[in-house]
Amino acid sequence: CKYQSMTLPELTGYTQKGPYNRNTSVVAYELSDGKTLKQTGNSFQGQITSDDGLFNIRTVKLASQYAYLLAEGYYLNEVTGKTSNAPLKLRALTNLSSRKTSNINLLTQLEYDRVVYLVTSEGMKVLEAKRQAQKEIFNAFYINNNRIIKT
Repeated sequence: CKYQSMTLPELTGYTQKGPYNRNTSVVAYELSDGKTLKQTGNSFQGQITSDDGLFNIRTVKLASQYAYLLAEGYYLNEVTGKTSNAPLKLRALTNLSSRKTSNINLLTQLEYDRVVYLVTSEGMKVLEAKRQAQKEIFNAFYINNNRIIKT
């Protein structure tokens, strides 16, 4: 499997549990490869730039196409219509080889640890591990996911 270093002028996406508040911190951590998923120590800071949870991280230089994304902050509570009482961390593991956008949400949070385990302990490729983790999550909630998963 070939890992490609890359530079993106910007990395964007949406962070949502309900939309995260404007100015919430979003960090992209560089990963060395798609086998160990080890962080290199380099990270790129960005923030939510709009009320719908859109984030922007400028100039992302990665050793491989893989990155670990982390957002931590307050969000719009869909039930009360007000800002949450406590901050929430959401994570995502992403492959940026053919895109410059990636979302961070409840599904990426739920799949994160399982994907890391499948890749680092079971030797699966990242895409295969993400598909399996998503399938397992949907099955746990009795959701027919045959047409949903397009990682």
